[in-house]
Amino acid sequence: MAHATFQVGDLTAVIGDNTASGEHRAGYNGVWSLVHKAEPTNLFVPTVAGLNFEHIFDGDKRDSDENRKIFFEPRNAPMEFKRLSDQEAELHQPPTPTSHLESWTRF
Repeated sequence: MAHATFQVGDLTAVIGDNTASGEHRAGYNGVWSLVHKAEPTNLFVPTVAGLNFEHIFDGDKRDSDENRKIFFEPRNAPMEFKRLSDQEAELHQPPTPTSHLESWTRF
């Protein structure tokens, strides 16, 4: 499972990894959708995540437009999604290929 829907109080959120699913584009992780019961329109652009881990800044000159795959490394390196409970999810990204940064994000 690459994503799941969570409802807490008046909020409904879809949390997911950086794989594509339906209209959701690959490369965007985290909060895919956030709506309130009084305003059912997604707060974010439906095809991308509204809150996500996207960049690793290391100060290297590689961080330029011609090398966007490294600049946006968290978008491109595989992530693992885990539903921890009815109200909690975790994204784990093993060490990335270039920066070797491992991360966990809990929602």
